[in-house]
Amino acid sequence: MKSSIILPQIREIQHHLQLILPLLTLSLTLPTISSTTITQIRTTLFNPQQHTHHPEVTKTEELLNRIIIDPKTLAGKPIIKGTRIPVYLIVELIANGMKTKELLKEYPELKPNDIKAALLYASKLLQKEITVAL
Repeated sequence: MKSSIILPQIREIQHHLQLILPLLTLSLTLPTISSTTITQIRTTLFNPQQHTHHPEVTKTEELLNRIIIDPKTLAGKPIIKGTRIPVYLIVELIANGMKTKELLKEYPELKPNDIKAALLYASKLLQKEITVAL
């Protein structure tokens, strides 16, 4: 292979590694990390573009604020604020065919926007997913 073909791929990998380095550090130091630091990392990862005056961005931020990460609750798994319901559970139940009404009936502490927030969070997380071929 020519180096001109490999060089852009190496630069792309370097870029991706720079993005995931805070996550690796977070996972290694999770028991001692503060919730403020987690919020800062989440803001870095999920920060909608700098157009905070746009109504769609404001709505996105409001929904994402319904998700919290606390190292003392469910080992730091993302949960719906004010509950111990993890985001992954909501996404999994919906993926398995549970309707929003059923979910709200099963978990009365949830609000419709909590479900939207969980799906949005999962979507944003997947947007940042990095696939590295070994």
